[in-house]
Amino acid sequence: MRLKTVGVALVVLLASGIVAARAVAESTLIVPRQGVGDVMFGMSAADVYRVLGDPERSIKYDRPQGRYTYVWDQRGIAIDYSDRGTFGRDDPGGVYRIYVWKAPWATSDGIAVGTSLLRVQALLGNPNQTTKVQPGGVGTIETHFFYRTLALWIYFNDSGIVTTIDAYRDP
Repeated sequence: MRLKTVGVALVVLLASGIVAARAVAESTLIVPRQGVGDVMFGMSAADVYRVLGDPERSIKYDRPQGRYTYVWDQRGIAIDYSDRGTFGRDDPGGVYRIYVWKAPWATSDGIAVGTSLLRVQALLGNPNQTTKVQPGGVGTIETHFFYRTLALWIYFNDSGIVTTIDAYRDP
C-alpha cells in the first residue's frame, strides 16, 4: 500500500510541475496580434502597471493621441500606449506595440533574443520587408525583418542574432 501511495504522490508532483512549467512559459509567450506574456494589446496603462509594476522610465510624445512609451529595463520589455487611439476614430486606444530585448520572452516556435537569423527564416520563411539600419548613424548595421501576417519586426545584430522582437496590434 505504501508503494502505491508514493507512486500516486509522484504522479501528482510531476503533473503539478508540468502545469507550473507551462504557466511560466505562457507568462513569457509572444503571441502575434494578441500580446506578450500577460500584457495584451488594447490594455489600459493601469492594467499594464498591475501586471508589470511601475515602469522604470516613461516617454511622452507630443502627439494629439496622447502617446507614451513605458519601459521596464530590468524585465527587458517596453510598450507603446495611446490614450485616444492610434488607428482612427473608432480605436479606443491602449497598448498598441510591445518590444522585448531580454530572455525569457519567446514565440511559440522558440524565437527569442539570441536566435539566429537562419533559424528565424527556417521557422517563419522570408520576411515581407527587410531593412538595414545603422542606429544613431554610427557603429554596426542592424537588419530588421518584418513579418506582416504576424505583425512582428525582428531585429538582428551584425552577427545575425536576434536582439529585439517588436510586436504590433492590428490596426
